[in-house]
Amino acid sequence: MCMCFVWRLAMETVDRFSDTLDLTEHASRIIHPLVRTLDNTPELRKTAMDTLTSVAQQLHRRYLIFSPMVSRVCSKHRIQHQRYDLLMSRLSKVCKRGTCAGSGVVRIASAGSRIVRIDPLRFLAGCCTR
Repeated sequence: MCMCFVWRLAMETVDRFSDTLDLTEHASRIIHPLVRTLDNTPELRKTAMDTLTSVAQQLHRRYLIFSPMVSRVCSKHRIQHQRYDLLMSRLSKVCKRGTCAGSGVVRIASAGSRIVRIDPLRFLAGCCTR
């Protein structure tokens, strides 16, 4: 039995909450199920893309870590969403350097004789401008 109605309401609720609540700490817990929904439930793809767009708009450049995962699923199923595509093109223009790809990999930098671990979110925040 498909719980599509309940899932749709849940996604629409997250979409509305993204306007007023800070979802930064819960981004992964929100985005991963949305991507699974895109991959597995064709009838909810539009709602999932609307919700992803709202979350990405709030997270701004911090969303770039999740962008490759979403892009793979969208290209796999040939999903196109005008608002999402426009937002992604704007976010990609915000990143000035190629290092802002948002791979989520911890980068190692050499600082003299020390090895410094760089948090990907802080790394992205340091190399991007609004």
